Amino acid sequence: PLKYLTTDSVKAFIDSYMCKGLYRADEYLAFIVNTLRPVINENYSTDTTMQATSIMGSSMGGLISIYGMCEYPNIFGSAACLSTHWSGAINRNDDFPSAMHRYLTESLPRTGEHRLYMDCGDKTIDWVYIPYFHQMNALADSLGYKGDRLMTPFFPGHAHEERAWASRVSEPLKFILKKTAVIALGQLLCVAVMIGVFALLGRFDRSVLLGGIFGGIIAIGNFFL
Repeated sequence: PLKYLTTDSVKAFIDSYMCKGLYRADEYLAFIVNTLRPVINENYSTDTTMQATSIMGSSMGGLISIYGMCEYPNIFGSAACLSTHWSGAINRNDDFPSAMHRYLTESLPRTGEHRLYMDCGDKTIDWVYIPYFHQMNALADSLGYKGDRLMTPFFPGHAHEERAWASRVSEPLKFILKKTAVIALGQLLCVAVMIGVFALLGRFDRSVLLGGIFGGIIAIGNFFL
């Protein structure tokens, strides 16, 4: 997105204050994708598909999350961005948000499978983000992020701080885990139907009950693990 910046003062601020001359977003994402993620997938029971892989963060972490989904659309199927630092600086300016707008217009995945969560408060520095928050929401909608593929809640009274993010973190988690929850619910329903069929046939016994309990455990485990 830096290539879209046109105002020297904004470039200078980001270079000297925010980044101190070191731009490592691409290195950070490469570490997550090529080093951290493989270790997790090798040592834990994970669903490695794009649809089940998400990236999430707050403030600058919100920026890197949406950037990550754009740069690695085959890895990340969804991004959750809380109180995204759209301004790029402490005060409102149009240059950095415009640069991000142009970048996202070109780079936001359009496969019809990706999902995006973006939110904002209105206290402390979050109030600076409000106009850009609405601009980015409208952009995502115009690029096909609609229905259950886009969630953009606004939280009046929430400041730019960890306590505020912690109080609402359930919202993005429910959003990005929605498909997994549906799969788990479907598995539980199948178990219930199986038990019901055996009961109607008069063949319900201990083995069926144990099988149902085991199937339920697997379904619940599939959601939480």
